[in-house]
Amino acid sequence: ESPANSDFAPLSAWVPRWQVLRTGDQTLAVANACIEPDTDIEAVSERILKAHRRFSGFAYSETHAETPSLNRFQKSESSKEAYTSGVASAVRDIGDGKFEKIVLARSEQFTSPTDLSPIGPLSRMRESFWGCHCFAFGNNRGKSFIGATPEILFEKEQGQVHTQALAGSISRAPNAQKDADLGSQLLHSAKDRHEHELVREAIVKRLKSLGLEVAPSRSPKLLKLKNIQHLNT
Repeated sequence: ESPANSDFAPLSAWVPRWQVLRTGDQTLAVANACIEPDTDIEAVSERILKAHRRFSGFAYSETHAETPSLNRFQKSESSKEAYTSGVASAVRDIGDGKFEKIVLARSEQFTSPTDLSPIGPLSRMRESFWGCHCFAFGNNRGKSFIGATPEILFEKEQGQVHTQALAGSISRAPNAQKDADLGSQLLHSAKDRHEHELVREAIVKRLKSLGLEVAPSRSPKLLKLKNIQHLNT
């Protein structure tokens, strides 16, 4: 469900009959079929194979329209001064005891000379951030919400709910030894462990308020992504 003033309608999840993924010169088609106790398996299989034979005749080498490159966009962003002022204000509020942790973000706005399809950015996001969960929601009125996050909000399996605290971060390194050193530095950073503990305790508190028995890991592990690594419980 969504609030009455939301840009996005209540969500419906669906499984497509066909999913097609293209990476470089390789194309993969996945067929999904609903199988009931009285389903004619041979008929379903023949339908899928017939479609597969049609796919084999497609001209996959044909070029496709690309999303404009970033240098063709008009860009505007929040000023460095405004962000610096926000950091100073956050530090004061934490020092005054109003908050324990504040996460600030900078925004950038790009304007394209042509209409954009969400498929292009989503596909590139999936290729660039292979360790993340990529998503795209559209409201059929020209607005799309697209993103990539390494976090799982929650998953339920056999009566158990799993979620994660992800806080405390450091960069990656192309050299394996340097990368391992950075990870060790993060694991032993008092500042990052404190930041992580704040998030972990907040999640534990919320779960316990729902009457759930919570069993968090004793210490965080490293979650390594393409361009960053995080403390993860």
